[in-house]
Amino acid sequence: MDMPVIVLLTLLPGLCVANLTGNLALGQNAVQSSTFEDHATAGKATDGNKESVYKKFSCTHTTYEQNPWWSVDLKHVYKVTKVTITNHGDCCEERINDAQIRVGNNRISNGNINQNQLAEVILSMPLEATETYTFRPIGGQYVDIVLPWQGILTLCEVEVFAKKEDKGSKRNLALGTTLSSHPHMKTMQQPKRLQMVTKNQSTRSSHALTPNMSKIPGGEWT
Repeated sequence: MDMPVIVLLTLLPGLCVANLTGNLALGQNAVQSSTFEDHATAGKATDGNKESVYKKFSCTHTTYEQNPWWSVDLKHVYKVTKVTITNHGDCCEERINDAQIRVGNNRISNGNINQNQLAEVILSMPLEATETYTFRPIGGQYVDIVLPWQGILTLCEVEVFAKKEDKGSKRNLALGTTLSSHPHMKTMQQPKRLQMVTKNQSTRSSHALTPNMSKIPGGEWT
């Protein structure tokens, strides 16, 4: 049956935009302000491996710099409500002290680190600890970890969780979409009352345009 997809979307009021399960950051693209060594890239924090010993190659590591940061792209906007972080396990647990968790729709960059909404501040974390930070839902595509001063940022795993979309919620996914012609779409007929009004208006318009015309015996109009 040929039918434009735009019509189907409006007929599915229970369609969920994000029926979430599990860690949204897992396997997603991550970036950081700098990379200290080749094996300490940003993606090490989204690989699903919570190994916290740096020499086992599963942790990130920036250079020593002003405002080091790390960010993951979730690909879609979610109502993020929980972030779980695994800290460095063999030294330097204090590196993460006072790091900020931020959520929003702005892509982070060096010198532009505070655009997204502040969700939580990590006051401190023990060596090799995995701790969860829960906060009210914040809508966003990006989750950032930002150190607000000069230092090194090391993360061994970052997990992101969001509030599940209400299955009963209604959303018109076609709203704001441009409707184009479709070869199999039938032309919709006007309601009868609208047809009558249009016809009457057309008749009145025709009479209004020829108020002084009359028919002569020869059959012509003057």
